[in-house]
Amino acid sequence: MAYRCFLALTTQDQIDHFTCEWNKADTVKGFVGQKHESIDLTLYPTKTIVTKTYNNKDAASAACFDGYQNDDDKEFCTPWYLAPEITSFITTTIFERNKGADNKSPIIMKFILSRVEGYLARSDFLEQRLDGVKHIAKVVGLLRPLQQVTTAQVQIDGTAHDLSTLLSMSVGAVLLDAGSGSDLHDTLHHSVEEALCNRISYPWVVPTSVVPKRLAWVEGRKDADTSRRMYEAAAALGISLVIIDKPGHWLQNDNGPYAHLREGFVAANIDVDEGFVDRIITAVRSYDKPIDGLMTVSDSRMIGVARACEILGYSTSPSSAYILAGDKYRTRIMEPDTHGAFRVFGTDELDKVLRSTEVSYPLIVKPCLGWGSQAVTKVSTEDELFQAVEKACDCHALSPQKRSDAVIEPYIDGPEVDANFVLLNGEVIFCEISDDFPSPGDLDAQQSHNFVETMVHIPSALPPHELKAIRNALHQSILRQGFLTGTFHCEARLQYSSHEFRKDSENGVEDLYPRQGKTNDGKKSVRVYLLEINARPAGYLETVGVNLVYGVDYFAQQMLFAVNDELRYRALCHPFLNGPRYNLSVLVLQEDVAGIMKTEDATAELLHQYPELEPHVPLYATIKKKGDRLVGPKSSEVHFIAWMLVTAEKRRDCLRLVERIRSNFRYEVES
Repeated sequence: MAYRCFLALTTQDQIDHFTCEWNKADTVKGFVGQKHESIDLTLYPTKTIVTKTYNNKDAASAACFDGYQNDDDKEFCTPWYLAPEITSFITTTIFERNKGADNKSPIIMKFILSRVEGYLARSDFLEQRLDGVKHIAKVVGLLRPLQQVTTAQVQIDGTAHDLSTLLSMSVGAVLLDAGSGSDLHDTLHHSVEEALCNRISYPWVVPTSVVPKRLAWVEGRKDADTSRRMYEAAAALGISLVIIDKPGHWLQNDNGPYAHLREGFVAANIDVDEGFVDRIITAVRSYDKPIDGLMTVSDSRMIGVARACEILGYSTSPSSAYILAGDKYRTRIMEPDTHGAFRVFGTDELDKVLRSTEVSYPLIVKPCLGWGSQAVTKVSTEDELFQAVEKACDCHALSPQKRSDAVIEPYIDGPEVDANFVLLNGEVIFCEISDDFPSPGDLDAQQSHNFVETMVHIPSALPPHELKAIRNALHQSILRQGFLTGTFHCEARLQYSSHEFRKDSENGVEDLYPRQGKTNDGKKSVRVYLLEINARPAGYLETVGVNLVYGVDYFAQQMLFAVNDELRYRALCHPFLNGPRYNLSVLVLQEDVAGIMKTEDATAELLHQYPELEPHVPLYATIKKKGDRLVGPKSSEVHFIAWMLVTAEKRRDCLRLVERIRSNFRYEVES
C-alpha cells in the first residue's frame, strides 16, 4: 500500500519542497533467507513555497509532514525531522539533481532495513555487494563499523511520523536511475528489489557485539592504485591497520593524502634476511597500542611473518606449511603423482642426471624458491635445458635465502586454471575457478618466451565434472601442506581435459573449446596437475574481480583470520545467491619492447580515446608510466604495463572487448 506525505529540505541557500510517496516493498517470491526489507520512496518536486520551516543554523535539515495546518499560511502540521545521515543523503541527491538539465524529474530511492537484530558485520556491505547493479545510481551505507542494528517494530499507519521512524532505522540508502519515465517506477523498484534479494540475503548482521581489532600489516604495497580496497575493507570491518614498512613509504606521512587508510605506521627494515623476524616482532611491540594480529600478502615475507605470529601468539597457519608452499620442489613431491619431476643444484648435477635418466621434451624449469612466473622457462632441447637450469639456479643464489636449486618437470599440455579457496578448519566454505589463458611460453617453443600471465577469465568455462575434480584435488593439496584456515590462490593444469585453448577459425576469438584431434574418448580421466599454492589472497585485481563477480572479498577474509574473528569470517563468505553476476576478464597488457616509457598513462589515454569502453572497465592499474623502465618480453623478470578488469554479461562479448582493447592499446618508448 502506498502512502503520501510532504518533505521540506532546508539549506542555507533555499528550501526545496516535495510530495513524498512511499511504501514498504513487497516480498520477492522465490528467495529464502531474505535478511532485509525496503522502504520505497519517491520525491516529486512541487512549486509550493514553505513559509515556516525548521529554524536551524546547520547546513541542512529535512522534515516530513502529513499536511497543511492552515491553507492560507501554508504552515505544516507537526514536522518529523530526519536523522542527519538521511538528511545528508537526500541533500546530496537533490543538489546533484539540481545541477542537471532534468531537475524536475522525480527522485526514486530505497532505504534498507534489517529483519535481524544484532551488529553490523561490515559497514560498507551495501556498497560492496551492489556495485554495478543495473538501475542503481548510488549506494550509501548509513551506519558506522560494528554498529548495533535494530529492527523496525512499527505499526505502519502511513503517517509522516511512521516514515521518519522507519528511515531512522535504515542501514543504507539507494538512489535509483529513473530511466525513461514515471510509469515504470513500480517495475524499477521490483527489479532492484530482486537484485537486493540476490546480493544481500546473507548474514550481514551478526548476533553478538564485535570488539574492534588492530592489525599490523607488513609491507604496505606499491601504491594506492593496487591496494586501496584492501585498506578500505579493513576500515569497514572495524579493523585499525598499522603498516610496517621501510622509511619513506607512501603511507608513512601522518599528514599525507592516504593517512586515513591506516591508523599508524612503524618504519622498519623489512628485507627478508636472518634478522627479519626479530625486526617485525620489535616493530609490533614498539607500537603504543595493543595489536591483535599480524599479516602480509607479500610472498617472500609469508614464512617470516608466520614465525613472528607464532612467537607473538597471533592467529596464523603453521610456518612449516608456508615453508612447504614456498618450495616448488617440495610442493611437487608431496603430490600423489610427481610426474617424474626432479631437482638439481646446477648444471653439473644436471649433466650427471641426464647420463642415467631419459627425459621427454618439452620440459618446464623453474627455481625451487620463487614467486609468480619468475625464471620459469619451457625448453624443447638439451641446450635450452642447460641454459634454463643455469638461469633458474642463479635466480636466488645471492638472495638471503641462498637457494641455488631448480626443479625440472614435464610440461602439461592442457588448460591452466586459477582456483581460489576459503577454508575454515579444513572445510571449503567458498571456492571459485577461473581460466588462465595461455602465456607466451605456451604458444611458442622459443626459450625466450616466459609464463607471465596474459589474462584470467572469471568464471571458468570448463565442464562441471572437471571443475569438481579441480576443487577436490587442490583442496587435498592444501590440506597436505598443513593449512586448515585462510585464503589460498592455487594454480594448476588439466591433463586429458575435454577442452583446449585455441583461436576459433570462424569467429577469431581465443577461448576454451572442445578439444580437437587428440580426443580423450573417455579412456582417461582428467588429471589435475598442481603448479603452486599461494597461501594468501589472489592478486589485487583478481581479488577485486572475484568480489565484483561473486561478492566475496578475499582480503577481508584474510584479515578476519589474522585477528581470529571466526564469526564474521564465516558470515561474510557467502556468494550471490544466483551465482556469478557477469563475465570478467583480468587483462594483463604486456611489454612488447624494452626502453623508457614516454606515454604518461597508456591505459587512461585508451579509455579517453574510446569512452564507450569505460562502462566495461570498473578498475584498472597502470604499472609502467612515463619515465619507467620497460625490460621487454625477453627478460626473465615479470613484466607488464597495465592490468584491467573488463566486464560483459556474456563471455563471448567480454572476450571481444578484450581483443578490441589489445588491438587499440598504444604507448611510446624511447631507448
